[in-house]
Amino acid sequence: MGTEAHVLLRSYGPAESGQAEADLQFLRDAGVRAELRPSDAYPAAAEALALWAVAADAAAGFQALQEAPAADDGTLAWSGPRPLACPQCGSTAVLPRPPYGLVPLLAGLAVAGLGAWSDQGTLALAGLAAGGAAGWWLQTRRPPCRCRTCGAAFRHPLP
Repeated sequence: MGTEAHVLLRSYGPAESGQAEADLQFLRDAGVRAELRPSDAYPAAAEALALWAVAADAAAGFQALQEAPAADDGTLAWSGPRPLACPQCGSTAVLPRPPYGLVPLLAGLAVAGLGAWSDQGTLALAGLAAGGAAGWWLQTRRPPCRCRTCGAAFRHPLP
């Protein structure tokens, strides 16, 4: 594609490489000069791709991707990053829970500071250890997500 300027059209996650190839072929069939390159949008995934077009063809590329046919399941051919959905009701009204584990950790740090201030090294060490252990236990035992629709608490799947 030479030294012409390029414009990013879309980024694809590791599980969307098939869709990236389909979109590239769709653009080429529409006469848009495009190519796939490794993407920086998902730094932990080496398989992530980005769809780039020559700057002169970028407007036509965006228009062609908006008119892309629907996938077999009736959804759009590309849906971008998917929102977190509740496994029970399917709602996307999901909020992360507050980090409750910070409360005992901060209390332990306060006790440790008080112990260090009053030259009580054992109290400082015990407060720090107890606060850290209680914070870790509380944070790992509580599911980090809660559905606002049905109230279910759950752990989100890793990408």
